Amino acid sequence: MFLRKKTLIIIIITLLIFLGFMFYVSSTVLLSGFVELEEKSVHAQLARIRSMVELQISQVDDIVFDWSSWDDTYEYIAEPAKNEEYVTSNLVAGTFNSLALNIIIYINLKDDIVFSKAYDLEASKSIPVPPTLVKIIGRKQFTYTKQHNEKKTGILMLDDMPLLFSVRPILNSNNQGPARGTLLFGRFLTSELTQNIAKLSQSNLAFWRTDQALPPDFAEAYQHLATKNHHPHVFFKNADDNVLVGYTLFHDTFGKHSLIVQTKQNRSIYAQGKTSLYYFSTMLFIAILIIGKLLLWALDKLILARLIRLELEVQCIQTGEKLAENAITIEAQDEITDLSKAIKFMLQNLAEAKQFEQRFGRVLDHSFNEIYLFDLNTLQIIQTNRGARKSLGYEIEELQKLTIQDICEEKHLLSVLIPLLKKEINEQILETRHRRKDGSSYPVEIRLQLSPIDDPPVCFVIALDMTKRQQAEQKAVKLLAENRQLIRESLSIQEEERRHLARELHDEFSQHLSAIQAEASIISALTTNMTDQRRISAEEILSLSNRMHDVMRSMVWRLRPPVLDEFGLTDALEEIVKDWQKRHSNIKCHLTISPGILVEDDIVNIYIYRVVQECLTNITKHAQATWIKINLSYEGSDENYLVLQIEDNGIGMDLDKQHHGLGLIGIRERAESLNGSFYLKDASPGIKIIFKVPFDSSH
Repeated sequence: MFLRKKTLIIIIITLLIFLGFMFYVSSTVLLSGFVELEEKSVHAQLARIRSMVELQISQVDDIVFDWSSWDDTYEYIAEPAKNEEYVTSNLVAGTFNSLALNIIIYINLKDDIVFSKAYDLEASKSIPVPPTLVKIIGRKQFTYTKQHNEKKTGILMLDDMPLLFSVRPILNSNNQGPARGTLLFGRFLTSELTQNIAKLSQSNLAFWRTDQALPPDFAEAYQHLATKNHHPHVFFKNADDNVLVGYTLFHDTFGKHSLIVQTKQNRSIYAQGKTSLYYFSTMLFIAILIIGKLLLWALDKLILARLIRLELEVQCIQTGEKLAENAITIEAQDEITDLSKAIKFMLQNLAEAKQFEQRFGRVLDHSFNEIYLFDLNTLQIIQTNRGARKSLGYEIEELQKLTIQDICEEKHLLSVLIPLLKKEINEQILETRHRRKDGSSYPVEIRLQLSPIDDPPVCFVIALDMTKRQQAEQKAVKLLAENRQLIRESLSIQEEERRHLARELHDEFSQHLSAIQAEASIISALTTNMTDQRRISAEEILSLSNRMHDVMRSMVWRLRPPVLDEFGLTDALEEIVKDWQKRHSNIKCHLTISPGILVEDDIVNIYIYRVVQECLTNITKHAQATWIKINLSYEGSDENYLVLQIEDNGIGMDLDKQHHGLGLIGIRERAESLNGSFYLKDASPGIKIIFKVPFDSSH
């Protein structure tokens, strides 16, 4: 026995050392990898922020290019006094709002400011041009003469706030010179613009000027980033165990440090890494314990077993627990081997039986499930395991005085037990509730099985506590409802955004296109020579604007059909079917709308329209149909339901499979958001879709 204990200690110490070494290596490698991954994520966020700022500057530059390479601007800068109409027509508040600009400055070849204006977009009023900007212009840093493609963009650190600007030479519409001056457009880096950049870059960011007093965390980051040889050009710092902060520097147009940017990210990756390391370490520990057990077992089996087993068997014989004459003699090469085999054979049956009985009894007694034995005739409880006693709060003596009906709240228990008693069936499964000693109850699933014991007939019961499962089911139902509410809100926001975008395209873009067409028509009409380049260009502009108008009209229809708001659902459906039929003449589409349908609810209108639009798109892509039938009608005794049915003769689909298409999900969520219903039916060879929503026909 001493040899076995000593061997066990050596194995345990060796395995613990190995476990410690593996934990150290895994924690060092894995956690450092997670930290590096988090830093890469923050680095990517900073790169997106920088891209968003550069995009804003690029937008300003694109606007400057359009205005600086324009004949009207070219003529105005040459003789400002004779072109006052240019200012009154173009340099108004609406221009600043539509272009999202704060600064517009015209500079002639003498570096004199011909026109300058600053505008506060949030307050919608003019403001003084920042003196710092005027000084920079006075230092002749934006002068252009012959370099037509020359430009200057970047950030200017003004006294009030940073300015994203672009400067280009003023040329004619053919982008040719000579340059007559310089045009500067600027956009302030306001808090609102900063929020937009944060939203677009999907990051939590903050800007801070480097020419002002910096907070301690920004100052520490700036000290690292301002180092000439610092690489990479980002600085990371752990705000705490849960937040990683990244910083980067922006330079102004003169190469000086202008802004320091901060972004924060929750250290979810690191937390997940620590969790993973915990589970890995736990599994490693369990695996090492198992391996250690196997090693000890193998050592014991191959080396120590014979000696120890022989000693124990001899002791059993010596104490009279076993009789030597009952041993079965097995021939062997030596006496010790013969004796050990004989003793092992004698004790084998008894040991196996005893081991099975003890192991099976321990398993049943320590099971978390409730296990009962009760008499089928008297319903008296015979035996229970620890799990049952713990759940019910009774001692074994108290339970043996009760019947199964005293703890089970099932009203029809006797009718359930009769088939078991008659041996018509071997088991029954039902859900009920068990009553504790303190009077409280809890849900259980019980399995009743007839025991092979015939006299008296005994029923074997296994009960599973359903409390956690029911809680999980309730939580799942709640999460499903929340997810559906989120989808419904998303659909509502999507429709509102489509409506807003369609209105903007129709009201703003369409008017500008109409103005361009009118101007092009006037130019073409004033030029009688058919070969005149101006007439040719005007007609080309007119042709391009007409195509753009058609594209814009198509986009407006897809986003929000005007006919739906102007004439109602019936006309909108007829229009979409008519337009679709023109594009797919090989498929016959028949629309039927019951007379007198008038839907005043805008949500119902747009949802039905979207369902038809989605179904036509899906049928075109997937169904391979030759005809489609669309029917919109009333249903119900009071015509209190509006039913849309769409049927085709295409290849159909397997309705038994779960479909994850966003189109069908969107249709179902639209129906449920209106307290309606959505069905898919087999209409061999095609599919029939039914979209049904409540409708107040009295309106």
